[in-house]
Amino acid sequence: MKIISTFLKSLILVCLMSFTSKNYVLHYTLTYSNSVYTVLDSETSINISDAAWNGKQVVDLPFTFSFFSHSFNKIYINFKGLSFTDSGTDCIIYGTYNYYPESESPSMSPISYSITGNSPNMILKIEYKNIKARLIDSTKDYTINNQIWLYETSNKIEYHFGTNSISDSDMNELLVGMVNGDDNQYIALQDTAIAPILNEVLDPGSFNGIKPHPVNGQVYILTP
Repeated sequence: MKIISTFLKSLILVCLMSFTSKNYVLHYTLTYSNSVYTVLDSETSINISDAAWNGKQVVDLPFTFSFFSHSFNKIYINFKGLSFTDSGTDCIIYGTYNYYPESESPSMSPISYSITGNSPNMILKIEYKNIKARLIDSTKDYTINNQIWLYETSNKIEYHFGTNSISDSDMNELLVGMVNGDDNQYIALQDTAIAPILNEVLDPGSFNGIKPHPVNGQVYILTP
């Protein structure tokens, strides 16, 4: 059993400090599929250069994106996902362990984005390439390649999973979801990676997400 990073759980808990149990409408529906993972073409690189790799990059959106019924025209990207506010309280998350750039060099684990299509059907695609995950057992450290897509008009969110170097067939506990800062609501995927369900998380401190890690080509689609 692996241990979810205290950083990521702390981030979620900060987002939900005033959390109380309520019967929410989830606002999103989940579908999933498989498709060929394609690396970005003509992408714009995001340079997160500090040694701790805790920076974030502001990106102006080429369209207005609706997230839990609020409209945004910029995002803040870091190595754990993205948020729509500088405080990080409205965020899209993926991951579980402490992520680092390969060999402590951000240039070896680039984060980038590209815009495809034309209005009103543009897609903003954010790519996390060769991201290093450190485990308690360092012999099982691994790298991942993932993307997050934001759709104009439909306001869909897609998680795309690419190649990884995971050698542990029991790899589990992956957080994939989002936090609505206004209503202190955290919704996320749970159960198996191949057939997950979407639920509201009432106890972020003990929530473990899905398992095992999604295979190359797995896609999760969240539609408002």
